[in-house]
Amino acid sequence: MMGGGGRITAVDVSGAYAYVGDETGFSVLDVSMPVTPTFYARQVLTDIVRTVQITGNLAYVANQSGGLKIFDVSDVTNPTLIGGYNTPGLTSDVEVIGDLAYVAYGLTGDPAGVAIINVTNPAAPVFLSSYEISGTAHRLM
Repeated sequence: MMGGGGRITAVDVSGAYAYVGDETGFSVLDVSMPVTPTFYARQVLTDIVRTVQITGNLAYVANQSGGLKIFDVSDVTNPTLIGGYNTPGLTSDVEVIGDLAYVAYGLTGDPAGVAIINVTNPAAPVFLSSYEISGTAHRLM
């Protein structure tokens, strides 16, 4: 992949752009011409990107050992990290609904659960609650 860091692990497409997670980071591509996609930007992260969800001008990224990362992607050539939240276990998934981010953590099982984060102000996410489970937490559906 152009500008990538190994195996692709997550993709979300919004408009003419593909937001791609891989083993070491997060990239933005212009896919308006699918035969010749254009690489725009890359952010190197601490670990595997498990999920990317685009909501408006924000990219919510589940970054395994790095927790939830929130990027402003209003300038696709320069995504900017503006906020985040470190989960108690390895972050595996994120689903944003309205002003709430549901973040699954616990790929190895200890601890595992779902954290509920208020992202009304994405630069300063606020932990609201969590629900812990036994076992592992891989995906939110």
